[in-house]
Amino acid sequence: MDLHQELAGLGRAADDVVHGVATPPSGDLWTRGERWRRRRRRGTVLLAGTGAVLVAALSLVTVERAAPPEPAVSPGSTPTLPDRVYAVSPWLPVEVPGEQVVAARLTERSTWTGEVPAIAVLTGSGRYLHLEAPDINGQGSAVLSPDGRLVAYWASGVPLGTPRTNGGEVVPVTGVAVVDVVTGDVERHDFQTEHGLGPSALVWADSDTLLGGQTQWVAGDDGSAFDQGMATFDPSWRWEVDGRGGPSELGTRELDSFTEASGNQVLVGRRLHDLATGEVRRLPLRGTTGSVGFDGSNAFLLEDGVLAQLGGRRSADRVPNVVTISDLHAPEVVQEYVVGTADTWQVLGWRDEDLLTTREVESADFAQRFEVLAVDVADGTSEVLLEGDEELLGWDWATDLLATAPVVEGVAPPTPMDPREVLGLGVTLLLVTVAGLVVWRRRVEP
Repeated sequence: MDLHQELAGLGRAADDVVHGVATPPSGDLWTRGERWRRRRRRGTVLLAGTGAVLVAALSLVTVERAAPPEPAVSPGSTPTLPDRVYAVSPWLPVEVPGEQVVAARLTERSTWTGEVPAIAVLTGSGRYLHLEAPDINGQGSAVLSPDGRLVAYWASGVPLGTPRTNGGEVVPVTGVAVVDVVTGDVERHDFQTEHGLGPSALVWADSDTLLGGQTQWVAGDDGSAFDQGMATFDPSWRWEVDGRGGPSELGTRELDSFTEASGNQVLVGRRLHDLATGEVRRLPLRGTTGSVGFDGSNAFLLEDGVLAQLGGRRSADRVPNVVTISDLHAPEVVQEYVVGTADTWQVLGWRDEDLLTTREVESADFAQRFEVLAVDVADGTSEVLLEGDEELLGWDWATDLLATAPVVEGVAPPTPMDPREVLGLGVTLLLVTVAGLVVWRRRVEP
């Protein structure tokens, strides 16, 4: 084969290649194809962009609702009281406050796997937190020392014998713990118990002295139903929380959840115990609102023997109620009614010469709302100290701070969204966006 023949063969092969390439459609067919392609691209971008915007909006709302507000005052400065107390979100963070707290309450906080016992605190700077409280049990109560520095609570543990769990519904109590809200240090004392303890009382006599009492369950889960419902009293105890020792026997009758204490004065039922002298005085009368109301809020005892309490001789066993004042050191103890306190729910303490009480107020939306009043016991006039919703009744107050701390504008706490719901919404948005893109790209027509 000569050169001319080879060139001719290459020319024919090139012609075949050129004729084999598809030529674009002419006229309306090409225009429709281009229009379909642009429409498909625009729809894809629109769907993807919408999904991205919705996810970004969800993230922004989540961050904004979880962001802590500016505190009323700088943390660590002079503690203050808020003029309004707000409800506490179960998703608030768990922290050591690093400052005194003005109020604490036993509550539950939410986790990814469910609810667990917790202690909510309102700090002197106006922040709401969940206190870092190891082994908190959730039974009994959490009590705040008068100076707002220490919080005591009942702690979980493993008893020596078969635990009493009430069919797996509760975790046994084996001890008591005290946490320093400024440093985070925790002191704990465990009692000898075969099946667990039944909390009866926790009360601060002063800022360093904790009084308490409990019962011992007679049987664990392997006992009869009758035995599991039986308990015996342990001796009541006194604990100087200074890191140098544990509780010692108190030497009084068994304390209950309505015991009042101030310094060396301990009032249990109608018996007034003087811990300094060992003297016990049986009082001729006392209101019987110990069976109703809220733990630790039906009365307030001063070290000089002045007792303010809900109810009188002819108006006991109901809440709200009237407030009476008695001098327990007087030769003859009488109850004097305080004017203007007929609808009192709680007795919280004193602020100067005014008695601090809680009263329900009318609400246009029929929700329960309460006010803490400073009542002049001489004439019954009162001023509102602070206010809140029905959860206001559940706080245990640092009585020294309640008496002296300045009142400032309350700051609403953050309301974090449930992260499980956020995750579910995020995944749902992603799946809907992807499904929309697939359906759009498959069904869009030229």
